[in-house]
Amino acid sequence: MSAPPSRSTPATRIEPDGDLHRFLIGGRGIDYLLGGDIGQFAQLVDDQAFDRVFVVHGNHPRLRELAVAIAGTVSRCGTDAVLGIDDSEAGKTIHFVDALCSGLFSRGVTRSGGVVAVGGGVVCNLVGLAASLVYRGIGLVQVPTTLMAMSDVVLSFKQGVNFAGHKNGIGSYYAPRLVWADPAVLEGAPVDVVREGIAELIKNAFTISPQFLEVLSSLLREDGCYSFAELRQLIAMAMSSKGCVLSSDPAECGPALCLEYGHTVGHALELLSGGRIRHGVAVGLGMRVAGAVAAELGVIRDHYLDLQTELIARAGLPLTCRAADAATVDRGELAAQLRRDNKRGLIAVGPEEVPMVLIEGPGCPIPRGLPLTPVPIGRVTGLASQLILCG
Repeated sequence: MSAPPSRSTPATRIEPDGDLHRFLIGGRGIDYLLGGDIGQFAQLVDDQAFDRVFVVHGNHPRLRELAVAIAGTVSRCGTDAVLGIDDSEAGKTIHFVDALCSGLFSRGVTRSGGVVAVGGGVVCNLVGLAASLVYRGIGLVQVPTTLMAMSDVVLSFKQGVNFAGHKNGIGSYYAPRLVWADPAVLEGAPVDVVREGIAELIKNAFTISPQFLEVLSSLLREDGCYSFAELRQLIAMAMSSKGCVLSSDPAECGPALCLEYGHTVGHALELLSGGRIRHGVAVGLGMRVAGAVAAELGVIRDHYLDLQTELIARAGLPLTCRAADAATVDRGELAAQLRRDNKRGLIAVGPEEVPMVLIEGPGCPIPRGLPLTPVPIGRVTGLASQLILCG
């Protein structure tokens, strides 16, 4: 295997089946191995010169098997532990970060240590936050195992957990040194897990990269079954889209706020349902509400809304909440959750308004500089009730 790229190299091919990319966020970069195999990945981990490596995985047996394989393959540095954590939305709390940090200290982690996160978005965020806190920052390596994590979660410096009813209320900005995303691990994954990763890709196309709308339209299918090559293409599209805004706005407080399209209602649904409504599904539903808000305000044309609905449906994502899930979302609590939206404070809004990302068309969030619009909370909850919560 050829050497890793220098810091100035945007992407270097290292093997016929693996590409090592340099994904830039602000002035910093993430080495991102797309495809490849465990041997290639282990060499890149060894190159980090950690004194010891700790591998943390989610609670599915397949994740533990992969974690054990990684621990057994990393050779130059000692591997001290393979630790399992709760990877449900309910487990995304500071309590589990505390437990993880305690586990690392009890096993002798040092400032030169590294921790490898193996799992979906919850695992990547929990481990990422813990890595940022231990000695104010130890080495972080992420091995995302869901399409959502591969194409969205790890393509960010944001590491966060839920706190006091606030989605990602506590967190930090912390960069992984290395990411390994192997689409092969998605083989046999539940189709719902694959589908929900598509929601963020649709969002990216509508807010950042309209040139991908035609490609998505031809690729997406309801059965959620994609080839290895198609998954690589989808992940590469996500890297291209997110890189456009994160290269100049790493803290996602300016133009990159367009990445929050669909997340205002989406995050609320996810929290209020206790994770029953998964993140990607929630974002897809939230996009529908955001589109309806924009239509009521007269800033988007109907045919764009139709296209958005068509792509969400073509991906096999639901257009409304299942009755059992909708029953978990109290309308009054939805309004209360919107008052706690994590974008509050970035622009001036009234106590009964929520800042939302709206678009006037593909690639056109409004306003352009800081894409947030104050919207009455009653309008949002009313449209959510009519459109996705079915009354």
